[in-house]
Amino acid sequence: MIYVHLASIDFLRSLGQRPMLATYDQRLASSASSLGIPLAAL
Repeated sequence: MIYVHLASIDFLRSLGQRPMLATYDQRLASSASSLGIPLAAL
């Protein structure tokens, strides 16, 4: 399920949007950071 969120954000980025990820899951945050997806402060 985690990868669906990252894939969705990557798709939005391919359309020129700049989504951020908000999560408490450290694995998801780490994966997002490694892909260059910015994290929203919680």
